Amino acid sequence: MLERLPKFCRNGKGTQIYALLKSFAAHGGRDDASQYPNKNLANQVRKNLREYLCVLFGYSHSESPIEQETKNMYRVAFSISLSTGHVDEANSRYVELF
Repeated sequence: MLERLPKFCRNGKGTQIYALLKSFAAHGGRDDASQYPNKNLANQVRKNLREYLCVLFGYSHSESPIEQETKNMYRVAFSISLSTGHVDEANSRYVELF
């Protein structure tokens, strides 16, 4: 399904916003921003994901699907989980997170 969404997949490979969304899913809806060496890139990818989710799911400008919980911790305002299905395990073409 992600292959149909160009923001998440290009040329059969996951994009950085896909990698961030996958990280949120893998960590119970939270993401520790202190783990990224390039803070500016991480902030830009988070902003792009936030804007794209607003468009996809109809969040208003006053709502945010990604909220800052503490200085370095962000959480999503929706339920998300990571599938351990065959497709995800077998496909190693996804980008590394930042």
